[in-house]
Amino acid sequence: MRGVTGGGPSASAQVANARVNARAEDAPTLYAATATQAAVQRGADATLRAQRIEIERVRAPVHVGVARLQAALTAAEETYVAAPASRDRADTQEIAGGLRPIRA
Repeated sequence: MRGVTGGGPSASAQVANARVNARAEDAPTLYAATATQAAVQRGADATLRAQRIEIERVRAPVHVGVARLQAALTAAEETYVAAPASRDRADTQEIAGGLRPIRA
């Protein structure tokens, strides 16, 4: 459609054309942004996966070390408790050996 001056498209045609051009320019930008976002997400997923693997690698020896320390602690506690019990038994036997039967 020709405008009043007869030279170019009407104002409504220009607006419609501008909308089409804007959409044509926005589409590749949005596509690139989406592709970038997907790449970033894949990178983040890979980073998180690598961090999770590293945590598990470090955690395994920690669990082994904790178990070893727990075993050492338990052994020390048992030794500590056994020493007085051993003395008590020895004292009991000594006392029992020195007693004479009581006659009524």
